[in-house]
Amino acid sequence: MKYSKFCCYKPHISSLTNKEIESPYLVLDELFTKRTMEDFQNSLWTLQRTIFKDNEWRNYDPADFYIFCYDLIRFTDTLWLVNKYSPGLSSSLNNIADESSEPGLMDNLNRLFTHHGNKDAHEENDKSRTVLSNFFDYHYNGFNRSDLYCYLQLALDASYMRNDKYEYFCMEDHKLASDFFNLSELIEEGYKIYQHGAHILPRLPSCKETKLAIDYDRPTLLSYECIAKPHDLAGDFFLYYLDIYHIHSGLDNWKALLYEKDFWKKANNPGNLIYLYECLIKLIESIWMMCVKNDLEKYTGNYKIKTGETVSLARNCSLEEQANPLLAIQRFFAFKKMHEWRTLLHKWLVYSLSNSEKNVPKNQYKTDLAFNQLLKLLEASHLIFNTQKEAEDIVDQTNP
Repeated sequence: MKYSKFCCYKPHISSLTNKEIESPYLVLDELFTKRTMEDFQNSLWTLQRTIFKDNEWRNYDPADFYIFCYDLIRFTDTLWLVNKYSPGLSSSLNNIADESSEPGLMDNLNRLFTHHGNKDAHEENDKSRTVLSNFFDYHYNGFNRSDLYCYLQLALDASYMRNDKYEYFCMEDHKLASDFFNLSELIEEGYKIYQHGAHILPRLPSCKETKLAIDYDRPTLLSYECIAKPHDLAGDFFLYYLDIYHIHSGLDNWKALLYEKDFWKKANNPGNLIYLYECLIKLIESIWMMCVKNDLEKYTGNYKIKTGETVSLARNCSLEEQANPLLAIQRFFAFKKMHEWRTLLHKWLVYSLSNSEKNVPKNQYKTDLAFNQLLKLLEASHLIFNTQKEAEDIVDQTNP
């Protein structure tokens, strides 16, 4: 399979199940049953206000922001399908007649300024352009899931960046304002389409986008470069993403948040959990890609168990897994399929961000097992790639 088509920066759907792709009405019905159109738009503007107003997020449950953004991504993906397969359902951009002035009066006056314009007159009069086509042709490439999650981390006061968070995300006020106005219009248009009813919306049981379903094993957060060379991300993971020396205490704390109520009423920086979630998904998808490409064997074929600090950090791995870290990785994906891990981490993120909705205690045993498997994956990855880097460093030192 050509996995480059799953690049996270390409304009395609990224968050729908196979069933939802086959019947886009299901998503619209769920979202507009959960919220009115006005509530949907109000949540959008609350998110925008929270980005700029310090500690505004404390007036809300952090999980509500995440769930809203997740729903908004699913909503956008659904309308992308509608625009592709039933474009006639969308309203024309030119359906509002201007009755405020005498016909032709301003048209004649505006001819004075033709040299200043940079728009094609034929494009201006294009009656086929719709609200959906205008959004997806001009805005969707620049507004993807990555952008929305950046805004979410800003709103929830993420603190992991080394410099100013607005500079870190390269956020420009005019771009953010444009994105939010366009999304508000899209919500209104989506509601109009939803009101047509299920019988009008397309049924897509055999469309090619089913290959993009979220309930299949495929990368969702990897760039084209990471898909082509997943070992680059996996090899640098503990250098640029997460600190291996704090990974055990960090995940233990995350697990505790699944059960602790009202935590965020006093604590700070819930946005850091969004980053943790994305980092873990990227590592899981990168290691999975290496398994698919049979790349891991290249790294583990010459692997030799090390003593000292490197192995001491792999304390959750058995002696057998420390001697052969590939076993821990194989057992990780035998425990759950890759897309099932994504679903589980999504649930953990909701529980840990919420002040009220928590993991059911009766599931604690299964949760402990899953966290142990996740720790083993992280430890095994560090064993494989840290040993590889040590070997490369020795070669570099002997051959300056």
